[in-house]
Amino acid sequence: MKSEISANQSDYKEMIEQNRKLNQLYTAIIKCNKSIIKSQNREELFDEICKNAINFGNMQMAWIGVVDHDKEEIVPVAYHGEGVEYIRDLKISIDPSNDLSKGPTGQAYLEEKPYWCQNFLQDSATLKWRKKSRKFEWGSSVALPLKCCDEVVAVLNLYTKEVDNFNEEIKNLLIEVSEDISYGLNTFKQKEMREIAESKLISSNNLLKTIINTIPIRIFWKNLNLEYEGCNLAFAQDAGESSTDSLIGKKDDQLSMEKQCKTLLCLRQ
Repeated sequence: MKSEISANQSDYKEMIEQNRKLNQLYTAIIKCNKSIIKSQNREELFDEICKNAINFGNMQMAWIGVVDHDKEEIVPVAYHGEGVEYIRDLKISIDPSNDLSKGPTGQAYLEEKPYWCQNFLQDSATLKWRKKSRKFEWGSSVALPLKCCDEVVAVLNLYTKEVDNFNEEIKNLLIEVSEDISYGLNTFKQKEMREIAESKLISSNNLLKTIINTIPIRIFWKNLNLEYEGCNLAFAQDAGESSTDSLIGKKDDQLSMEKQCKTLLCLRQ
């Protein structure tokens, strides 16, 4: 009877602890989603994600490394928590033939899926980094690939003190976090591409404007209602207007007689 009561109490405590972890992760997800909305760029987002994982997600340490194709490495750019000195001088390759790509982070990148390390000091994938990490006493870790435009561009690494920390519910929540971050990265990329396109369009328009304002002929264009939509500087000056913009939206009969005459004369030339 006592053994049954003890077992029930143990199960109850385990359930309470599990609910606590899940609630913390839900809170972390909410914070991460807010960061995705508020962050202005990738660097700001990565920093906030690492902080949220520690402050709300019950993680011991978190860091994000971005893919550097020139160096063929994953380079840490954001980190937070206890043991961040671990990533100092950390070398992780993205070359599948290099042994430094065989760890959790490298495998998450190469295989494009999470690498769950349920026993950090026993998993064969951590062997090359075990001496460097032993003093931090991590029990479990996970490396989550982050994508942009369907390509892995970074890896989120999370560490916790407990062995076997990631059950199916926690795994699903962390995968959801990584997908939300990837969505944010896609948004940043789309914004960047839109700004580049807008910049190119402005440059192209400025070049065209310079050309039509320097050629020695008069140029104008109208819409179907015979309203001026634009002209070059020479035409505007001949029409008696102070600028090219002041002619926009006007019709010929809205110009003064003097202006109309000048306009007709320039059209005959």
